[in-house]
Amino acid sequence: MTKADIKDWLGNTQNEIRFASGAEVWIYSYRESTPSLLNFYRNASVLLGGQENDSKELVILFDREGTARKWRFNETQDQEPTGVLNRKMFPRSEPARSQDNPGDRTGAGSGERPR
Repeated sequence: MTKADIKDWLGNTQNEIRFASGAEVWIYSYRESTPSLLNFYRNASVLLGGQENDSKELVILFDREGTARKWRFNETQDQEPTGVLNRKMFPRSEPARSQDNPGDRTGAGSGERPR
């Protein structure tokens, strides 16, 4: 896939990093927060309120010709307690789930430094 294919499919990126070699990294990210049902009960909200957060990030590495060479997708789901009682009852987050493109065993980094 080329940069044009990706842009047509996903739209504009949130961040682009260009390397001196001509390679480029595009980053797409998304975050959604959903309030806990307890937030809608007046007395329970203060004690046990919270929200669930869902974050996703797609990182794509392009070579100097503009062809996608590697990609990595990360997804994180966590529960953010906001009530007085539940701040210590629940862990802050679950481990992130990561998925690399099938042919990549070296990771998404290219070893280059951004310019």
